[in-house]
This record gives sequence, C-alpha cells and structure tokens, in this order.
Amino acid sequence: MNALTDGIMVTKGKGADAAGTDYSGTIAPTLGAVGTKRFARAVDYFNTASVDSNGEGSLSTNKTANTKAILAAKPYTAAVAGMATPSTDAALTLPTADVTATKKNYLYYTGTNASSVGTAIPILAAPLFFNQTNLPAAPTIAWNSDNVYYIKKSELTSGKTVALKGTWGDDYANADTLSANDNKSGTTLNNFAKVESTSSKTFSLNVASGTTATNNPLNLGTTDTALLGLHTITATINRPTLKLANGETITSNASAKATVNVYVVDDTTSYNVTATKSILISGNKFSQQVVHGPTAGNNQTGDTVTFETDITNKGTASIAKPILSMPLPSQLKNLSGVTATINGATVTATATVTNGMLQIALAKPIPSGGSAVITYKVQATAAMPTGGLTSADMILDGTTFTGSTGTVTLLPAPNGGIEITPPTNLEFGKHKAIPGIYNNTDGDKTLLVTDNRATPGPWTVSAQLSNFSNADGSRKLTGETAKITFGTPALSSAVYTAGGAANVLVSNSTAQTNTAYVFKNIQLQLAGTKIQPGDYHATITYSWTDGVK
Repeated sequence: MNALTDGIMVTKGKGADAAGTDYSGTIAPTLGAVGTKRFARAVDYFNTASVDSNGEGSLSTNKTANTKAILAAKPYTAAVAGMATPSTDAALTLPTADVTATKKNYLYYTGTNASSVGTAIPILAAPLFFNQTNLPAAPTIAWNSDNVYYIKKSELTSGKTVALKGTWGDDYANADTLSANDNKSGTTLNNFAKVESTSSKTFSLNVASGTTATNNPLNLGTTDTALLGLHTITATINRPTLKLANGETITSNASAKATVNVYVVDDTTSYNVTATKSILISGNKFSQQVVHGPTAGNNQTGDTVTFETDITNKGTASIAKPILSMPLPSQLKNLSGVTATINGATVTATATVTNGMLQIALAKPIPSGGSAVITYKVQATAAMPTGGLTSADMILDGTTFTGSTGTVTLLPAPNGGIEITPPTNLEFGKHKAIPGIYNNTDGDKTLLVTDNRATPGPWTVSAQLSNFSNADGSRKLTGETAKITFGTPALSSAVYTAGGAANVLVSNSTAQTNTAYVFKNIQLQLAGTKIQPGDYHATITYSWTDGVK
C-alpha cells in the first residue's frame, strides 16, 4: 500500500498522529486522516487496552514513529471513509508507517522480537504491499421523473429555452463535468456544468432551437426536419480524477449516463381541443391509483391500470389524423386491448411503442364539434418510485400539436394492510326540524379500497356513525332520531344509527388490489318529535377486517 497516495486512517486510540488529529473513542472511520467519504485505508494503530488502565490510551508521541514493541500488534483492515463497518483484509501484523525519503512511501515492519533468553532482537524493516480492495463507487446521474416529455416549437425559437432537470451523485467528485448529446440533431454540449461533492447534486440542462439563447443551451436543431419529432437526450457525468487521502489526485475517468425522451411538436396551427385523462377503477374515474409491482403475492404479475382519455374538438377544422401520445416509463408496459369511439361509434385504434413513447392512432378523423374516447391499459413491471409516476397525454394531428390532458398519478403501494379512501363529506342541506328523508346534495360519493397485503384476498369494510351535535355540543341527535343509509351498492346491513354500533358497508371475496364503489343514493332519515333546530355535524369512521362477513 502506498501511504502517500492511499493514506492511513486511524480508527482507535488517543494521541496526536502525523495529521495532528485526536481520535479518542473513534471506532467508525468518519473522523480519520481524510475527509468524510474520501478514499482511504483504515488501520487500528494499537490496542488501547494494553496501553493504560482506562482503555483510552495515553501515547503522546507521533504514532507513525512508534515501534511494534510500543504499539501492540493489531489486524490490518481496509475501508472507504464514511462506511460504518470496515471490510477486513487478511489479518496481518501491523507495521509502522514510514514515509521518510530513504524508505520512500511504504509501510514497513519495524520493532523487536523476543529471543528464547528474553533478548530483544530487532526485526529487519521490510516494505509491505497490498492490493486496493475497496474501490470507490462510480458516479450516478438521472433525469427527474417530472420533466416535460413534449415541447412546443414556439417554446424553443427566438432565443427561448426549456430547462430539463436531473440529479447526480458522486461522493468522490473532484471537478466532475456534465455533458449532453441529442441523437436527432447530432449536437453535443460539452461540460455544461462542473460539480463538486459539496454541490447541491442537481443539474439543469437548457435546450433550444438554434444558438441565439444566452444561457448555454443544447441546440435541438434549426430546421423543422431536425427539430420536430422525438429527441433522445443523453446526459453524461464524468469523474476525471479521484481525490485521495492525502489530498492528491489520480486519474479516474469513471462516468455514468442517463437518457430522456423529449418530443418536439409543431404548434404553429391553432386548434381548439380539450382533453382529460382519468384512471378507471371498477368503471369509475379517478385521478390516482395505488399500483403494486410484481410480487410473490400476486404471482409476479404487477397491477393493471386502465386509462381513459376524453377528447373534444371545439375547433372549426377536423383533426384529420388523431394520435394520442404518452411516455411509457420503464416501470410500465403496454397491454393489448385499446378501444376507441368517435361520437359514440367504434373506430379502429392501433397502439405502438417506439423509444419509450406509446402512440395510439385512430383510423378516422375527429370532426369539428366531435368527441373521442380512448381506453387503454398498462401493467406494472416494477414497483412505482417513491414519489409516484405522473402521466399525461398529448393529442396530435399527425405530427402537429392540438392539445394535452392534465396528469394522473400512479402511487407506490405501502407495505401491508388495506387502505381505505373514504367518500368526501356528505351534505344534506337545510330543512325544517321535522321528521323526513333527505338526500345527499353533494353528488355521487366514491369509496376506494386498496389491498396492500402480500397476498390480496377477501376483506370487509364497516362503518360507524357518531352522534350528531351542534358546534358547542349543547344539542344532539342520537339513536333512532337520525340514521344514514348508503343504498346500492352497499349491503342491506348498511344502515347507520347515530351513536350506534358499526355495521358492514361492503365486502369483497376476490383477490383484487383496487376496488371502487360509487354511492348515488345516500340518505339521512330523521324521526321523532324532539328534533331541535341547529347546524348538526357527525363523523363516519371506516374500518376493515380480513375475510367476508
């Protein structure tokens, strides 16, 4: 081992070493002779228990000058600074570090050995050489999941730019550089950023059409032929050198790459198109869904997600070649079975996936004033990322942009249990304080049940209604005075008395991960002769149990 280039980190002992650092009580190699997460060897210099009575050690001389007789023999260990548990090489008798001019920069055995009669016999100094076993990890780079996946032509011309963002990681960064290349235009932007280990570890790449922008952009092309269409942009982080324990650097040339697909679309033609995207669960529309990746519990088959996109052409011209386009992340794959209608009539729809982009082409135009509904499915091939996946659709007329949808979100599945997303607040309006049946006035209400257990199976959801009371609690509606019924598709037992026991609301006997129920006829029933006027509120508590009851 080369002590000057690899360095030595002391992990136990008390006293001043060659770096002038006190290592009292240090057992994790984060306070050694190098900075945190820098490249280094870690060495237990001496056995503190054999030096003094309190086990701390009391040597005051330079550790690198002490002989083996003073420093008790300890196993040699190796580690990367910052790791809590050093990995261990083969046990070797610890030498003294000697970096003098005569002995160069190697570790040497020194000290004495006792003869059979007790005489101290000097050990011949001999250099030791070790292979480096803990090589630093390569740098990493990734694009953010919320980057735009399409850019309008108008957003890139006349000196305008669009920023694409990402993150990098390198605990050994030493003036790393970031570069970018666009496969369609063939342009490369070298070293658009330099990063150190103390940087924020985020980066931003500006893209443009042409080179007139002043913020150092990547040129995606100046002609429509080069600019319009799919661009695969590759970002590269390169670590040219590696900073070592003693502050020196050596050539590294470690690198990492990440790609992102961006579609540049022509928006010079004005359309008047509105589009919405929804997730269908049990035939009901949602803006988000919990999605399970392949697990043993679902026979390594990830959840299927059904999307519906509704398009309305409010313009005066037809959409001659309607195409729905959306990015397909690595965690999802397209499934067969796309369906489409235009003005209620079924039309042929063809789905293709190219360079991570799912495109669904309709065989007929969407006329002026017409509407289209496209339904398609994807399946999870891996767990969703921690922050979830957002998805939106772009509507094209051939290669021309006409409009886009809002986003829906696919959420990662939590570990274990069943998650209940209850109906939003129920409103029964204002009425005279007399017996009667009053309908919920706040529209249909949806209950969503997500089974996150390792093996989904039967379950039952129950509900319990509290007493009704006014704001200060001085007036109440209890017992048979007030009841709430949910109606279809709730079970017949779904009648809830104010302050009463819990009753079963719905149950499921199959292994489904997402189940939705829509209640269209929720009613409040008031009875009795002692109903006092007031603004009353109550709480419904939902719970689940395993199995069907």
